[in-house]
Amino acid sequence: MTGIAQSPERDVASTQMAVNTPIGFLDLPSELRNMIYDLALFHEESIDACYNCYGRERRTTGLLRANQLIYREASSVLYGRNCFNFVLAEPDQLASFFKQIGPNNASYIQHVSIQFPQFLYLNPEDVAFQDRTIKILADIQKSCVNLRALTTSLGYSLAALTPDLPGYRGVIVKALELVNAFFRANPSLRDINVHVYNDGPSDYIKTVMERCGWTVSITEREEGWEEEWEEEIRYVGYDYGDHYSSGYEYGFDEDDYDSDYYLGR
Repeated sequence: MTGIAQSPERDVASTQMAVNTPIGFLDLPSELRNMIYDLALFHEESIDACYNCYGRERRTTGLLRANQLIYREASSVLYGRNCFNFVLAEPDQLASFFKQIGPNNASYIQHVSIQFPQFLYLNPEDVAFQDRTIKILADIQKSCVNLRALTTSLGYSLAALTPDLPGYRGVIVKALELVNAFFRANPSLRDINVHVYNDGPSDYIKTVMERCGWTVSITEREEGWEEEWEEEIRYVGYDYGDHYSSGYEYGFDEDDYDSDYYLGR
């Protein structure tokens, strides 16, 4: 039995109807939608969350306001693919940011950039963080439950210490062990990347950081770094005399701290 052949006119009409049928965004394959989300929402540079909180830098898109399904799909790309920069964020700004985006979006965040922890005390008798640092690290740990990577730059506090200071190695190990413990408190964290300048910290500091399992990236200083360095000192309120006090009569031996025990190994 042979079929009835359609007329050429009917074929043309069917083709025109298919061409004229509108295709919505959600009719696209999910792989194609993800490519569009990535093109629209991924940024090579980190997103400064401090600016976002106060509306000075907007990175929103109409995609997020289309409907609930697109919002969920796009949010996972916006927060999951980008690095969020918290370097200049104060604790209240960071708390405001996490409250604004909500716990679900915060859980998408996998990469953050932060200021290196700042020390309240940094001497052989006592190594402790500033309250600001403790609050910021705790908020990140609580909100970014799927954090995979953390990027930071070694600050003035440790880099300013020189090997000729009594108890130098012990202080370095105790300080970096404390930092590592706070970083590793987030069980999902895998990569810790620390940027240092080629003329910054001593080789011993770099060695201890690597023994903590961190990736140490060494870069050349840019022109005008002296002014930036002085600005950082003013920003963190660093007082060398207050942090590294001179009470070395307590008998600390550098070799007592220069061991795997103090790195938690």
